[in-house]
Amino acid sequence: MSSTRATSLLLACLAAFGAAVWLLLDDGAAPIPETPDRSPRQPATVPDLGPLPAPGPADAADSVGRPETPEGEAQLWLEGRVFAAAQPLADARVELLPALLPVRPVTPSELFRAALSETNVLAGARSDPRGNFRIALPGPGRYQLSAQSPGWATAFLDVAAESSLAGLRLKLAAAQGIAGVVLDAAGQPVADARLQLLDFDFGSPANVARLSTRSDAQGRFAFAVVETPAMGYVLWAHAPDGRSTALDRLQAPQSELQVLLPPAGSLRGRLRLPEGPVEEAELLLLGEHGARHARSDPAGDYVFENLSAGIWQLRIDMQSRSWEGELELVAGQAARFDLLLEAAAAFELKLVDPAGAGVAGARVAALSWGSGSSRQDGHSDAVGGLRLDGLTPGAVGVYILAPGFAPTSIHLPDSTLVSGKTARLRQELQPAASLQGRLLDEAGEPWEGAVLRMYDEGWELMQLELPASLPSDAQGGFVLEGLPADAELELRFEPADGPARTVLVPGLKPAERRIGFELQVRR
Repeated sequence: MSSTRATSLLLACLAAFGAAVWLLLDDGAAPIPETPDRSPRQPATVPDLGPLPAPGPADAADSVGRPETPEGEAQLWLEGRVFAAAQPLADARVELLPALLPVRPVTPSELFRAALSETNVLAGARSDPRGNFRIALPGPGRYQLSAQSPGWATAFLDVAAESSLAGLRLKLAAAQGIAGVVLDAAGQPVADARLQLLDFDFGSPANVARLSTRSDAQGRFAFAVVETPAMGYVLWAHAPDGRSTALDRLQAPQSELQVLLPPAGSLRGRLRLPEGPVEEAELLLLGEHGARHARSDPAGDYVFENLSAGIWQLRIDMQSRSWEGELELVAGQAARFDLLLEAAAAFELKLVDPAGAGVAGARVAALSWGSGSSRQDGHSDAVGGLRLDGLTPGAVGVYILAPGFAPTSIHLPDSTLVSGKTARLRQELQPAASLQGRLLDEAGEPWEGAVLRMYDEGWELMQLELPASLPSDAQGGFVLEGLPADAELELRFEPADGPARTVLVPGLKPAERRIGFELQVRR
């Protein structure tokens, strides 16, 4: 099986595969918890935020976001009142949000993701003239309520609801203002820019206290907030053409803040292989201020417009191959990056059993990495032969699954695959061993219906399924076949009625303990 070093190499490679994903995910960020109650006072003077969107069919006080209730189950509701300055507040917007997630440190990339993502509103309502609201729940669980109204700061309340709840109180505090104007590099106002005001004091991108607005025709915008958090606010501005910028450690109140968008830059270039242009390649450009996509044309040309200055990661996907690199762009610069990709490498494999006979029908997956990465899959032929083309020159990891033989992984160094050349390897496969025994809980009672699976992180990342047992019987009995005979194993325990977990069994070698093995797992 793979060594620790080999697994680390594989993880590093697969991290490159996943590098483009994080910016495209939506964390469903939720706002901060309810602000402390304050003594009654009149709202501070802040720029008029304008009316909230008028209630539509989905915004009626008794029907907003009403989820479909399974037949035979009672609908759950939250009921309460909204107050401001100790008085009931009419026409306040009340929203039901997902519960906060556990606190953890926030990275700059997560800050950007949170700025782009939208709050996942589950349901909404508006308070009536007496401040009353009623909002439907999707089901029992933990949620967060928010209430907002022009001139007042948004209030939040955590709710744990196993049944309908009444008597909830949302108290809006007097607001301070952060207002200003969005300008381009020539000093002209930028209309319809999207602005996000974020407070990361709560430590997780899913817990971000976030307010959103858009600039008007004169580029002006305004936010109403309670008070400045310890680390200040972060303000992100995103122009309709894709340019963006950020200001951090902002303090409230501010009434004439200028948000200057940098001059737009661009990046263009041409992609080529030794045999000709690379057509229909997918390009992904990731930077502090955004993610951009492009596709190469029949001549291999591509272009990105309206880019902000800074460090950008460029990933190019060409069918089964990829390339990755880092570029630095200057504000307003028209940059060019042409790439001549080296020719792919090939890999020939001969699979044999201990007697030297070819092993037919084996599934083989090869992952190679160098300046980029590529993966190729195939099956051995009648004499155990296999050829994989289109691999990135550099190191390679090979994963082999053959009926009757132990799973085998091979990790070869950077010098293995050379551009335009073919690497060859003869690999002997070992007969598989089996493990038979019982699954027990901590009290020694049989655990019925659980599956035991061989586990290895490298194979998991390659999305290759390792051998698994049938569900354990009433006595907890199981048989796990297709195992390596002399390797210490990690086992994946998958109960029928709970989360799966990985169990490390030090010193377990199937060749030495084929029968009578007992594994105790805490329920």
